[in-house]
Amino acid sequence: MPEAKTPRQVLEAFYQAEKIYMQAKASGEEASFDDIAVTLDPAVVLHQSPDLPFGREYVGHDQYEQWANTMSSIFDRLEVAEQQWFEGSEVVVVVCRFKTHSRRNDSYQDLPMAQVVTVKGGKITDFGLSIGTCLPTSMLHGRSNAESVGVNRLHAAARHCGEDQLARIGFYNGQPSL
Repeated sequence: MPEAKTPRQVLEAFYQAEKIYMQAKASGEEASFDDIAVTLDPAVVLHQSPDLPFGREYVGHDQYEQWANTMSSIFDRLEVAEQQWFEGSEVVVVVCRFKTHSRRNDSYQDLPMAQVVTVKGGKITDFGLSIGTCLPTSMLHGRSNAESVGVNRLHAAARHCGEDQLARIGFYNGQPSL
């Protein structure tokens, strides 16, 4: 019997498969979604930040692939940089920088991002992304989306992975809202 993978190992396998898929799509090559699909539960739910033009929930492999195709049509570069990992028994939180290059308007973005990923049975079942909303209080500057789903997911992640770990880097202050 193969050794069970930790939630982090599953997410790292997803990242690698996603990178290969996105690079192929961005360069106009044929790309198979199969390597991504093996990391995802058939009923996976992707929660995209409501701040994004394509922000909504994507359920299942077909909708997840639809989202991936949308992303690769917009961006020719996607990078998750400066990753800080917090792992619970079924939940992984990745606080990072999301760096992109838009093929449509030749612009570069470098935004804070928090990912809250649930892994059960070696597959990703829930994937929450919050781009630009999970910031330290001092960086919010009155943003209207401070109470967004991203902040709520960060609170949930803190319960799973430990408030002290997230507070140490300034991404969680233990309050009901930021």
